Amino acid sequence: EFLLQSDYRDLIGPALSSEEIDFSRLSVLTDNYLTTILQVAQTQAFGPLPLLAFLNAKDIEVMNLRLIIVGKRSGFTKEAIYERMRTLYDL
Repeated sequence: EFLLQSDYRDLIGPALSSEEIDFSRLSVLTDNYLTTILQVAQTQAFGPLPLLAFLNAKDIEVMNLRLIIVGKRSGFTKEAIYERMRTLYDL
C-alpha cells in the first residue's frame, strides 16, 4: 500500500499486484530504470558517471548471459528467459 502511494508507483506499478509483489519483475524494473538514468551519463566527458555507466552495462551483460545459460540448461522457454532479461544500451 505504501509503495502504491509513493513517487515510484509508476516505476514499480507493474510488479505490484493486489496482494503480492513480484520481486523478479521488480528487480528487472529497477535495473532498467538505472540503465536509462546512466545511459545519459555516457555522453559526459568528465566525471565518474561515464565509468559508472560502463560498469553498469557490463554488469547487465553478465546478468543477461547468466540468465540465458541457466535458463537454457533448466529448460525454460525463450519467452520466459526474455521477460527476465534486462535492457541493454550501446556503449
